[in-house]
Amino acid sequence: MSLFNRIKIRTPESVELEFTLAGIGNRTIALVVDYLIWGAVLIGLLIFWSIASIQLQRYFGEGIEIWISAISILMTFAVYTGYFVLFETLWRGQTPGKRYSKIRVIREDGQPAGVTQAILRALIRPIDDTFFIGLLLIVLTKREKRLGDLLAGTLVIQEESAIVSANFAVSPEA
Repeated sequence: MSLFNRIKIRTPESVELEFTLAGIGNRTIALVVDYLIWGAVLIGLLIFWSIASIQLQRYFGEGIEIWISAISILMTFAVYTGYFVLFETLWRGQTPGKRYSKIRVIREDGQPAGVTQAILRALIRPIDDTFFIGLLLIVLTKREKRLGDLLAGTLVIQEESAIVSANFAVSPEA
């Protein structure tokens, strides 16, 4: 019995692909690394925005606070979702945390995840994080999917490197 769940996917070309699903441990490590990076970026933005908002308040006067708050919330959400969309799109299904944990997001048909899947996953992530709904779904679903994976049609798999042998057997006839 394997420690990790393995799945087989048959492509339209009748090629059977086999993947190891990423475990809850690797996914958690990846998320912690991503949240640490995201937190550092957010702290930098908060420092910048605090200085900028003081200047805006001096320039526009009273009544601008509600706009500053609204822009702050929108910026935080944009950075939060943009982080995951940007990296998962440009790095073919990986974020810095996923790369560190050696896991990757793919579509259910075995193809690389695209921008549509990355956007869906990122927009649903706050729901997954609320009350650990994502964690619960990963544990309970057969293919270990959180809500974002279910809606985007994606899987999170272990990144497996190909085994290449340096020893080649040469037949006597050669």
